Amino acid sequence: MSSSKNFVQYIVDQCSDAGDIVAKKMFGDYGIYCDGEIFGLVCDDRFFIKPTEAGRVLLKTVELKPPYQGAKDYFYIADVDDRDHLSALVRETCKALLPKRAIIESVNDELKNMAQIEHSRHRSLHNFVNNLMAGIAAYSFFLKKPMLQFERKIDKQLRIA
Repeated sequence: MSSSKNFVQYIVDQCSDAGDIVAKKMFGDYGIYCDGEIFGLVCDDRFFIKPTEAGRVLLKTVELKPPYQGAKDYFYIADVDDRDHLSALVRETCKALLPKRAIIESVNDELKNMAQIEHSRHRSLHNFVNNLMAGIAAYSFFLKKPMLQFERKIDKQLRIA
């Protein structure tokens, strides 16, 4: 069963105070994006948000469910009528997701520029392992080894120094 366009538009409208919210159809349901970054899903007229510590703090009741069979658990948002709460939750979730994205992009950029290894957009375990092994092999031959420096804050978020 897929989601109704009216429900998806209602979710987009409810979250709109958090930023530029867009719904994109994917695999019969919808991915929900804030300023170009995916943060949630609408599946079978149910709203799910990627789990983060910041989101966990803001949620009144934490309910983890997979949006579809075989998926990782997401925060299931049953109460979608409180616009202010939903916008705050989306805003904090997106803030928490950005550092993770920055780290991934930094590593991919190093692999691409230093080792001439192209990042694959295909999200399969085999492609990930192949890219990782190729990157490790290329890294071992570098005379000057690039590295990322991390600094851990008390709020358990990683930050690139």
